[in-house]
Amino acid sequence: MGTTCPCENDPSSVEAVAARYYWSRLKGKDFRRDTSGGDRFNALLNYGYGILRNHGIRAVLSDLMEPFRPIIDHAVVHLPPYSSLKKPETKRLLALACARPVFEGASSVAIEFEKLASRFGLFVEGAPKFQVPAWDGTFKDADSGIELPDDE
Repeated sequence: MGTTCPCENDPSSVEAVAARYYWSRLKGKDFRRDTSGGDRFNALLNYGYGILRNHGIRAVLSDLMEPFRPIIDHAVVHLPPYSSLKKPETKRLLALACARPVFEGASSVAIEFEKLASRFGLFVEGAPKFQVPAWDGTFKDADSGIELPDDE
């Protein structure tokens, strides 16, 4: 079965061919999968897939966030003693801990998390190794203006 839709990550379009075969057997040859949810059936699929995706994301992220936990641990340990989740300032300081440059090259947790997720995806697809970042316990933004206490 040939195809006219080569995909960037699937040059032979195996996934597209398999999906066309699968859906034609399940719903008939006129069925078209519509990720925008154009009809009731596709909308229900999208909703169900969203639930499934959230379960997967939660499971994978729980493990992928491990290298970054010490950054939050450090921030919480150094919060003022009056800190509380009822105070917006406390939430701001915790969010800033993830925004601060914590890796060489002034790279924040958000940037490093994206890089880690990309490396993980490549590893799952067969890359020979999976490199995990290691925080050395220091922040790289001494003059950033962000006032989150460091070690004294």
